[in-house]
Amino acid sequence: MENKRSFGITMFGWLCILFSALLLILVCFGLYKTIPIMAMAVLLGSETQVINFLFIGFTIVILLILAFFLSIYFFIGIGLLRLKSWARYLIIVLALTHIISMPSIVLFFGWRYIGQPGTIFKILWGIAISIFILWFFTRSKIKSQFYAEGEKFRLRSRYGIVICLVVFFTLLLPVGFLGYKAYAALRYKQPFYNTRLKITNLKEIDDNDFLNTHRRMNILDMSFLVPKDFVIVSFLKGPKNTFTWFLSEPAPSRGVRSMIVVSNDFRMIELVPKDLHKTVHYENTFDFERFFYSDNWNPIVMFYRGAVPEEVNFTMEEIYSSNFKGFIRLLYDKKAKPGWYICSFYSKDNLSSREFRIRGLERSGVLDVISSFRFLKQQKTQAREYYEMGQKELNSGEVMEAQIKFANAYYLAPEKPEYEYMLAETTFMLLNNKSFSVVEQMLKDVLKLNPDYAEAKDLLEKIDKLKPAVSLPEINK
Repeated sequence: MENKRSFGITMFGWLCILFSALLLILVCFGLYKTIPIMAMAVLLGSETQVINFLFIGFTIVILLILAFFLSIYFFIGIGLLRLKSWARYLIIVLALTHIISMPSIVLFFGWRYIGQPGTIFKILWGIAISIFILWFFTRSKIKSQFYAEGEKFRLRSRYGIVICLVVFFTLLLPVGFLGYKAYAALRYKQPFYNTRLKITNLKEIDDNDFLNTHRRMNILDMSFLVPKDFVIVSFLKGPKNTFTWFLSEPAPSRGVRSMIVVSNDFRMIELVPKDLHKTVHYENTFDFERFFYSDNWNPIVMFYRGAVPEEVNFTMEEIYSSNFKGFIRLLYDKKAKPGWYICSFYSKDNLSSREFRIRGLERSGVLDVISSFRFLKQQKTQAREYYEMGQKELNSGEVMEAQIKFANAYYLAPEKPEYEYMLAETTFMLLNNKSFSVVEQMLKDVLKLNPDYAEAKDLLEKIDKLKPAVSLPEINK
Protein backbone atom coordinates (compact mmCIF):
# COMPACT_ATOMS: atom_id res chain seq x y z
CA MET A 1 0.00 0.00 0.00
CA GLU A 2 1.44 3.37 -1.02
CA ASN A 3 2.04 5.83 1.80
CA LYS A 4 0.12 9.08 1.79
CA ARG A 5 2.23 12.25 1.79
CA SER A 6 1.41 14.83 4.48
CA PHE A 7 1.12 18.57 3.84
CA GLY A 8 4.34 19.26 5.82
CA ILE A 9 6.42 16.94 3.65
CA THR A 10 4.93 18.51 0.52
CA MET A 11 5.81 21.96 1.79
CA PHE A 12 9.42 20.98 2.55
CA GLY A 13 9.75 19.34 -0.85
CA TRP A 14 8.78 22.48 -2.72
CA LEU A 15 10.88 24.69 -0.41
CA CYS A 16 13.95 22.58 -1.25
CA ILE A 17 13.28 22.99 -4.98
CA LEU A 18 12.86 26.77 -4.58
CA PHE A 19 16.06 26.96 -2.53
CA SER A 20 17.95 25.13 -5.28
CA ALA A 21 16.69 27.77 -7.73
CA LEU A 22 18.10 30.47 -5.44
CA LEU A 23 21.48 28.69 -5.36
CA LEU A 24 21.39 28.53 -9.17
CA ILE A 25 21.07 32.33 -9.28
CA LEU A 26 24.04 32.67 -6.89
CA VAL A 27 26.20 30.35 -9.02
CA CYS A 28 25.34 32.25 -12.21
CA PHE A 29 26.10 35.57 -10.50
CA GLY A 30 29.43 34.17 -9.27
CA LEU A 31 30.38 33.08 -12.78
CA TYR A 32 29.38 36.49 -14.10
CA LYS A 33 31.74 38.12 -11.60
CA THR A 34 34.59 35.61 -12.01
CA ILE A 35 34.88 35.46 -15.82
CA PRO A 36 36.18 39.07 -16.14
CA ILE A 37 38.74 38.40 -13.38
CA MET A 38 39.88 35.26 -15.21
CA ALA A 39 40.38 37.33 -18.37
CA MET A 40 42.29 39.95 -16.37
CA ALA A 41 44.54 37.30 -14.81
CA VAL A 42 45.58 36.14 -18.26
CA LEU A 43 46.27 39.65 -19.52
CA LEU A 44 48.04 41.18 -16.51
CA GLY A 45 51.53 40.47 -15.28
CA SER A 46 53.32 38.58 -12.52
CA GLU A 47 52.15 39.57 -9.01
CA THR A 48 48.67 40.65 -10.08
CA GLN A 49 48.40 37.48 -12.15
CA VAL A 50 49.39 35.29 -9.20
CA ILE A 51 46.83 36.80 -6.83
CA ASN A 52 44.11 36.78 -9.49
CA PHE A 53 44.68 33.09 -10.23
CA LEU A 54 44.61 32.28 -6.52
CA PHE A 55 41.43 34.29 -6.12
CA ILE A 56 39.90 32.51 -9.13
CA GLY A 57 40.78 29.11 -7.67
CA PHE A 58 39.25 30.08 -4.34
CA THR A 59 36.10 31.36 -6.08
CA ILE A 60 35.77 28.25 -8.24
CA VAL A 61 35.89 26.03 -5.12
CA ILE A 62 33.07 28.08 -3.56
CA LEU A 63 31.05 27.89 -6.79
CA LEU A 64 31.54 24.12 -7.00
CA ILE A 65 30.31 23.73 -3.43
CA LEU A 66 27.27 25.89 -4.21
CA ALA A 67 26.63 23.88 -7.38
CA PHE A 68 26.83 20.64 -5.38
CA PHE A 69 24.30 21.83 -2.81
CA LEU A 70 22.15 23.21 -5.63
CA SER A 71 21.77 19.73 -7.08
CA ILE A 72 21.38 18.17 -3.62
CA TYR A 73 18.50 20.44 -2.60
CA PHE A 74 16.80 19.93 -5.96
CA PHE A 75 16.93 16.13 -5.73
CA ILE A 76 15.96 16.22 -2.04
CA GLY A 77 12.87 18.22 -3.01
CA ILE A 78 11.97 15.64 -5.67
CA GLY A 79 12.73 12.81 -3.25
CA LEU A 80 10.54 14.27 -0.51
CA LEU A 81 7.64 14.69 -2.91
CA ARG A 82 8.06 11.02 -3.91
CA LEU A 83 8.54 9.90 -0.25
CA LYS A 84 12.01 8.44 -0.86
CA SER A 85 13.75 7.46 2.38
CA TRP A 86 17.14 8.69 1.17
CA ALA A 87 15.65 12.22 0.85
CA ARG A 88 14.70 12.15 4.52
CA TYR A 89 18.21 11.04 5.51
CA LEU A 90 19.77 13.81 3.41
CA ILE A 91 17.64 16.65 4.78
CA ILE A 92 18.42 15.51 8.35
CA VAL A 93 22.17 15.50 7.57
CA LEU A 94 21.92 18.94 5.95
CA ALA A 95 20.20 20.31 9.06
CA LEU A 96 22.96 18.90 11.27
CA THR A 97 25.79 20.17 9.04
CA HIS A 98 24.21 23.61 8.88
CA ILE A 99 24.56 23.91 12.65
CA ILE A 100 28.12 22.55 12.48
CA SER A 101 29.05 25.05 9.74
CA MET A 102 28.16 28.12 11.82
CA PRO A 103 31.80 28.60 13.00
CA SER A 104 32.88 28.68 9.33
CA ILE A 105 30.65 31.73 8.78
CA VAL A 106 32.38 33.49 11.66
CA LEU A 107 35.78 32.51 10.20
CA PHE A 108 34.90 34.10 6.89
CA PHE A 109 33.35 37.32 8.12
CA GLY A 110 35.26 37.81 11.37
CA TRP A 111 34.16 37.67 14.99
CA ARG A 112 32.88 41.24 14.66
CA TYR A 113 30.26 39.79 12.28
CA ILE A 114 28.37 38.54 15.34
CA GLY A 115 28.01 42.07 16.66
CA GLN A 116 26.49 43.46 13.46
CA PRO A 117 22.80 44.46 13.57
CA GLY A 118 20.60 41.48 12.82
CA THR A 119 23.45 38.94 12.75
CA ILE A 120 22.53 37.19 15.99
CA PHE A 121 18.93 37.00 14.79
CA LYS A 122 20.01 35.44 11.46
CA ILE A 123 22.24 32.90 13.19
CA LEU A 124 19.59 31.96 15.74
CA TRP A 125 16.94 31.82 13.01
CA GLY A 126 19.12 29.45 10.96
CA ILE A 127 19.73 27.23 13.99
CA ALA A 128 16.01 27.27 14.87
CA ILE A 129 15.06 26.20 11.31
CA SER A 130 17.62 23.37 11.46
CA ILE A 131 16.32 22.19 14.83
CA PHE A 132 12.75 22.35 13.52
CA ILE A 133 13.75 20.22 10.49
CA LEU A 134 15.42 17.68 12.78
CA TRP A 135 12.36 17.53 15.01
CA PHE A 136 9.95 17.29 12.08
CA PHE A 137 11.72 14.49 10.18
CA THR A 138 12.63 12.37 13.22
CA ARG A 139 9.01 11.99 14.41
CA SER A 140 7.50 8.53 14.11
CA LYS A 141 4.54 9.86 12.13
CA ILE A 142 6.88 11.23 9.43
CA LYS A 143 9.20 8.20 9.49
CA SER A 144 6.28 5.88 8.72
CA GLN A 145 5.50 7.74 5.48
CA PHE A 146 9.01 7.13 4.07
CA TYR A 147 9.84 3.60 5.06
CA ALA A 148 9.01 0.71 2.82
CA GLU A 149 8.85 -2.71 4.43
CA GLY A 150 12.32 -4.14 5.05
CA GLU A 151 14.19 -0.97 4.01
CA LYS A 152 17.18 0.05 6.16
CA PHE A 153 19.77 2.80 5.99
CA ARG A 154 22.97 1.65 4.30
CA LEU A 155 26.11 3.77 4.22
CA ARG A 156 27.41 1.79 1.23
CA SER A 157 24.71 3.02 -1.12
CA ARG A 158 24.19 5.92 -3.48
CA TYR A 159 22.52 8.10 -0.89
CA GLY A 160 25.12 7.03 1.69
CA ILE A 161 27.88 8.35 -0.60
CA VAL A 162 25.99 11.60 -1.09
CA ILE A 163 25.68 11.99 2.70
CA CYS A 164 29.44 11.51 3.00
CA LEU A 165 29.95 14.19 0.34
CA VAL A 166 27.70 16.60 2.25
CA VAL A 167 29.80 16.10 5.39
CA PHE A 168 33.01 16.40 3.33
CA PHE A 169 32.05 19.72 1.74
CA THR A 170 30.85 21.06 5.10
CA LEU A 171 34.25 20.35 6.64
CA LEU A 172 36.23 21.24 3.50
CA LEU A 173 36.59 24.97 4.21
CA PRO A 174 37.73 24.87 7.87
CA VAL A 175 39.93 21.79 7.38
CA GLY A 176 41.30 23.14 4.10
CA PHE A 177 42.05 26.44 5.77
CA LEU A 178 44.01 24.76 8.57
CA GLY A 179 45.88 22.78 5.93
CA TYR A 180 46.78 25.99 4.10
CA LYS A 181 48.02 27.54 7.35
CA ALA A 182 50.31 24.55 7.86
CA TYR A 183 51.51 24.77 4.24
CA ALA A 184 52.19 28.53 4.49
CA ALA A 185 54.10 28.01 7.75
CA LEU A 186 56.36 25.40 6.11
CA ARG A 187 56.65 26.90 2.63
CA TYR A 188 56.71 30.66 3.27
CA LYS A 189 57.81 30.73 6.93
CA GLN A 190 54.53 32.29 8.02
CA PRO A 191 53.82 31.87 11.73
CA PHE A 192 51.08 29.30 12.26
CA TYR A 193 49.77 31.40 15.10
CA ASN A 194 50.22 35.20 15.05
CA THR A 195 50.86 36.84 18.38
CA ARG A 196 49.66 40.35 19.18
CA LEU A 197 51.64 43.11 17.50
CA LYS A 198 54.42 44.73 19.48
CA ILE A 199 53.34 48.24 20.57
CA THR A 200 55.89 51.08 20.33
CA ASN A 201 55.17 54.47 21.86
CA LEU A 202 57.09 57.23 20.07
CA LYS A 203 58.33 60.30 21.92
CA GLU A 204 57.58 63.67 20.37
CA ILE A 205 60.83 65.10 19.06
CA ASP A 206 62.16 68.65 19.11
CA ASP A 207 63.21 69.92 15.68
CA ASN A 208 65.98 71.95 17.30
CA ASP A 209 67.79 68.73 18.17
CA PHE A 210 68.09 67.92 14.45
CA LEU A 211 69.11 71.28 12.99
CA ASN A 212 72.51 69.99 11.87
CA THR A 213 71.28 66.80 10.19
CA HIS A 214 67.64 67.24 9.13
CA ARG A 215 65.17 69.78 7.82
CA ARG A 216 61.40 69.86 8.06
CA MET A 217 59.50 69.27 4.84
CA ASN A 218 55.81 70.10 4.29
CA ILE A 219 54.33 68.28 1.31
CA LEU A 220 51.12 66.44 0.36
CA ASP A 221 49.24 67.45 3.52
CA MET A 222 52.13 66.07 5.57
CA SER A 223 54.97 67.52 7.62
CA PHE A 224 58.06 65.53 8.65
CA LEU A 225 61.84 65.67 9.04
CA VAL A 226 64.13 64.39 6.28
CA PRO A 227 67.92 64.19 6.07
CA LYS A 228 69.22 67.62 5.16
CA ASP A 229 70.42 66.70 1.65
CA PHE A 230 67.18 64.95 0.58
CA VAL A 231 65.30 66.53 -2.35
CA ILE A 232 62.52 65.45 -4.70
CA VAL A 233 64.17 63.23 -7.33
CA SER A 234 60.99 61.97 -9.01
CA PHE A 235 57.24 61.72 -8.67
CA LEU A 236 54.22 59.89 -10.05
CA LYS A 237 50.88 61.53 -10.68
CA GLY A 238 47.79 59.32 -10.51
CA PRO A 239 44.07 59.85 -11.03
CA LYS A 240 42.02 62.21 -8.84
CA ASN A 241 45.05 64.35 -7.97
CA THR A 242 46.96 61.55 -6.26
CA PHE A 243 50.73 61.96 -6.03
CA THR A 244 53.68 59.81 -5.00
CA TRP A 245 56.92 61.72 -4.33
CA PHE A 246 60.38 60.13 -4.24
CA LEU A 247 62.75 61.93 -1.86
CA SER A 248 66.45 61.11 -1.87
CA GLU A 249 69.96 62.50 -1.90
CA PRO A 250 70.88 63.91 -5.34
CA ALA A 251 74.21 62.05 -5.53
CA PRO A 252 74.21 58.91 -3.35
CA SER A 253 77.49 58.21 -1.59
CA ARG A 254 76.62 54.58 -0.81
CA GLY A 255 75.81 51.59 -3.00
CA VAL A 256 72.07 51.67 -2.25
CA ARG A 257 70.34 55.02 -2.56
CA SER A 258 68.54 56.03 0.63
CA MET A 259 64.98 57.01 -0.20
CA ILE A 260 61.71 58.14 1.34
CA VAL A 261 58.56 57.61 -0.72
CA VAL A 262 55.44 59.50 0.38
CA SER A 263 51.98 59.29 -1.13
CA ASN A 264 48.51 60.69 -0.60
CA ASP A 265 47.01 57.64 -2.35
CA PHE A 266 46.84 55.46 0.74
CA ARG A 267 46.62 51.71 0.22
CA MET A 268 47.27 49.44 3.17
CA ILE A 269 48.41 46.74 0.75
CA GLU A 270 48.38 47.32 -2.99
CA LEU A 271 46.74 44.01 -3.88
CA VAL A 272 44.05 44.10 -1.17
CA PRO A 273 40.63 45.40 -2.29
CA LYS A 274 39.86 48.79 -0.77
CA ASP A 275 36.53 47.59 0.66
CA LEU A 276 37.83 44.37 2.21
CA HIS A 277 37.60 45.92 5.70
CA LYS A 278 33.84 46.28 5.17
CA THR A 279 33.55 42.58 4.27
CA VAL A 280 34.92 41.63 7.69
CA HIS A 281 32.92 44.43 9.33
CA TYR A 282 35.57 46.94 10.36
CA GLU A 283 34.51 50.58 10.31
CA ASN A 284 38.00 52.04 9.87
CA THR A 285 41.18 50.93 8.15
CA PHE A 286 43.37 51.27 11.27
CA ASP A 287 41.51 48.54 13.17
CA PHE A 288 41.36 46.46 10.01
CA GLU A 289 45.13 46.71 9.41
CA ARG A 290 45.79 45.47 12.94
CA PHE A 291 43.30 42.65 12.33
CA PHE A 292 44.83 41.88 8.92
CA TYR A 293 48.32 41.26 10.30
CA SER A 294 47.40 39.60 13.60
CA ASP A 295 44.23 37.56 12.90
CA ASN A 296 44.71 33.81 12.81
CA TRP A 297 41.48 32.29 11.55
CA ASN A 298 39.92 34.38 8.78
CA PRO A 299 40.62 32.54 5.48
CA ILE A 300 39.94 35.63 3.34
CA VAL A 301 42.63 37.55 5.22
CA MET A 302 45.00 34.57 5.18
CA PHE A 303 44.52 34.31 1.44
CA TYR A 304 45.49 37.92 0.75
CA ARG A 305 48.23 37.92 3.38
CA GLY A 306 49.96 34.98 1.76
CA ALA A 307 49.15 35.65 -1.89
CA VAL A 308 52.48 37.36 -2.56
CA PRO A 309 55.35 35.30 -1.06
CA GLU A 310 57.82 38.21 -1.41
CA GLU A 311 55.84 40.17 1.19
CA VAL A 312 55.49 37.33 3.68
CA ASN A 313 58.84 37.72 5.42
CA PHE A 314 58.44 40.81 7.59
CA THR A 315 58.25 42.11 11.13
CA MET A 316 55.58 44.54 12.25
CA GLU A 317 54.95 46.98 15.09
CA GLU A 318 51.97 49.05 16.16
CA ILE A 319 53.03 52.64 16.83
CA TYR A 320 51.48 55.54 18.75
CA SER A 321 52.44 59.18 19.24
CA SER A 322 50.66 62.30 20.41
CA ASN A 323 49.97 63.23 16.75
CA PHE A 324 49.07 59.92 15.08
CA LYS A 325 48.82 56.16 15.33
CA GLY A 326 49.88 53.54 12.81
CA PHE A 327 52.09 50.61 11.92
CA ILE A 328 55.68 49.94 10.81
CA ARG A 329 56.32 46.92 8.61
CA LEU A 330 59.92 45.96 7.81
CA LEU A 331 60.27 43.78 4.72
CA TYR A 332 63.18 41.40 4.19
CA ASP A 333 64.59 40.27 0.86
CA LYS A 334 65.25 36.65 -0.12
CA LYS A 335 68.64 36.78 1.64
CA ALA A 336 66.94 37.85 4.89
CA LYS A 337 68.41 41.36 4.66
CA PRO A 338 66.28 44.33 5.78
CA GLY A 339 64.76 46.18 2.85
CA TRP A 340 61.91 48.71 2.95
CA TYR A 341 60.23 50.09 6.04
CA ILE A 342 56.54 50.58 5.18
CA CYS A 343 54.85 53.01 7.56
CA SER A 344 51.13 53.73 7.66
CA PHE A 345 49.89 56.78 9.57
CA TYR A 346 46.35 57.41 10.82
CA SER A 347 44.96 60.53 12.43
CA LYS A 348 43.47 60.13 15.88
CA ASP A 349 39.95 60.45 14.46
CA ASN A 350 40.65 57.86 11.70
CA LEU A 351 39.64 60.39 9.04
CA SER A 352 43.11 60.78 7.45
CA SER A 353 45.70 58.20 6.46
CA ARG A 354 49.04 58.36 4.69
CA GLU A 355 51.86 55.99 3.80
CA PHE A 356 55.67 56.21 3.87
CA ARG A 357 58.18 53.80 2.38
CA ILE A 358 61.73 54.25 3.68
CA ARG A 359 64.87 52.51 2.45
CA GLY A 360 68.56 52.82 3.28
CA LEU A 361 68.20 54.44 6.72
CA GLU A 362 69.09 52.78 10.02
CA ARG A 363 66.19 51.98 12.35
CA SER A 364 67.03 54.97 14.56
CA GLY A 365 66.92 57.26 11.52
CA VAL A 366 63.59 55.76 10.44
CA LEU A 367 62.13 56.36 13.91
CA ASP A 368 63.37 59.97 13.84
CA VAL A 369 61.52 60.60 10.56
CA ILE A 370 58.38 58.81 11.75
CA SER A 371 58.29 60.53 15.14
CA SER A 372 58.38 63.93 13.46
CA PHE A 373 55.29 63.22 11.32
CA ARG A 374 52.32 65.63 11.42
CA PHE A 375 49.12 65.85 9.40
CA LEU A 376 48.62 69.19 7.63
CA LYS A 377 45.51 70.85 6.30
CA GLN A 378 46.16 72.44 2.91
CA GLN A 379 43.65 74.21 0.69
CA LYS A 380 43.65 74.93 -3.01
CA THR A 381 43.68 78.66 -2.30
CA GLN A 382 47.19 78.28 -0.82
CA ALA A 383 48.69 77.30 -4.20
CA ARG A 384 49.51 80.88 -5.21
CA GLU A 385 51.00 81.55 -1.78
CA TYR A 386 53.32 78.52 -2.10
CA TYR A 387 54.32 79.65 -5.60
CA GLU A 388 55.26 83.14 -4.42
CA MET A 389 57.20 81.71 -1.45
CA GLY A 390 59.05 79.44 -3.87
CA GLN A 391 60.04 82.43 -6.01
CA LYS A 392 61.43 84.20 -2.93
CA GLU A 393 63.38 81.11 -1.85
CA LEU A 394 64.81 80.72 -5.35
CA ASN A 395 65.86 84.38 -5.51
CA SER A 396 67.62 83.88 -2.17
CA GLY A 397 69.52 80.86 -3.49
CA GLU A 398 67.56 78.34 -1.39
CA VAL A 399 66.84 75.92 -4.24
CA MET A 400 65.89 72.98 -1.97
CA GLU A 401 63.26 75.00 -0.15
CA ALA A 402 62.03 76.51 -3.40
CA GLN A 403 61.52 73.04 -4.91
CA ILE A 404 59.26 71.99 -2.03
CA LYS A 405 57.21 75.18 -2.29
CA PHE A 406 56.73 74.70 -6.03
CA ALA A 407 55.84 71.02 -5.44
CA ASN A 408 53.07 72.09 -3.05
CA ALA A 409 51.80 74.72 -5.46
CA TYR A 410 51.69 72.13 -8.25
CA TYR A 411 49.96 69.57 -6.01
CA LEU A 412 47.24 72.05 -5.02
CA ALA A 413 46.75 73.47 -8.54
CA PRO A 414 48.15 71.08 -11.19
CA GLU A 415 46.26 72.95 -13.91
CA LYS A 416 48.66 75.92 -13.61
CA PRO A 417 51.57 75.36 -16.05
CA GLU A 418 53.88 77.87 -14.31
CA TYR A 419 53.78 75.83 -11.09
CA GLU A 420 54.90 72.62 -12.76
CA TYR A 421 57.51 74.48 -14.81
CA MET A 422 59.17 75.93 -11.72
CA LEU A 423 59.12 72.48 -10.09
CA ALA A 424 60.82 71.09 -13.22
CA GLU A 425 63.42 73.85 -13.24
CA THR A 426 64.38 73.50 -9.56
CA THR A 427 64.50 69.69 -9.87
CA PHE A 428 66.82 70.10 -12.85
CA MET A 429 69.07 72.40 -10.83
CA LEU A 430 69.17 70.16 -7.74
CA LEU A 431 70.01 66.97 -9.61
CA ASN A 432 73.03 68.58 -11.28
CA ASN A 433 71.37 68.72 -14.70
CA LYS A 434 71.14 64.91 -14.83
CA SER A 435 67.47 64.11 -14.24
CA PHE A 436 66.44 64.12 -17.88
CA SER A 437 63.44 61.77 -17.83
CA VAL A 438 61.75 63.32 -14.77
CA VAL A 439 62.20 66.90 -15.89
CA GLU A 440 61.38 66.13 -19.53
CA GLN A 441 58.06 64.60 -18.56
CA MET A 442 57.15 67.63 -16.45
CA LEU A 443 58.09 69.99 -19.28
CA LYS A 444 56.01 68.02 -21.75
CA ASP A 445 53.06 68.27 -19.36
CA VAL A 446 53.61 72.02 -19.17
CA LEU A 447 53.56 72.31 -22.98
CA LYS A 448 50.31 70.32 -23.09
CA LEU A 449 48.75 72.95 -20.83
CA ASN A 450 50.41 75.85 -22.67
CA PRO A 451 52.02 75.00 -26.06
CA ASP A 452 53.56 78.49 -26.21
CA TYR A 453 55.44 78.29 -22.91
CA ALA A 454 58.81 79.61 -24.10
CA GLU A 455 60.83 78.79 -20.93
CA ALA A 456 59.70 75.16 -21.08
CA LYS A 457 60.80 74.89 -24.72
CA ASP A 458 64.19 76.44 -23.91
CA LEU A 459 64.82 74.02 -21.03
CA LEU A 460 63.88 71.05 -23.23
CA GLU A 461 66.40 72.22 -25.85
CA LYS A 462 69.06 72.56 -23.15
CA ILE A 463 68.38 69.00 -21.99
CA ASP A 464 68.67 67.70 -25.56
CA LYS A 465 72.14 69.25 -25.82
CA LEU A 466 73.27 67.73 -22.52
CA LYS A 467 71.98 64.21 -23.19
CA PRO A 468 74.99 62.79 -25.09
CA ALA A 469 77.41 63.96 -22.42
CA VAL A 470 75.65 62.77 -19.26
CA SER A 471 73.81 59.56 -18.39
CA LEU A 472 70.66 59.34 -16.29
CA PRO A 473 71.21 58.11 -12.71
CA GLU A 474 69.24 55.03 -11.73
CA ILE A 475 66.82 56.18 -9.04
CA ASN A 476 66.00 52.65 -7.84
CA LYS A 477 69.53 51.32 -7.98
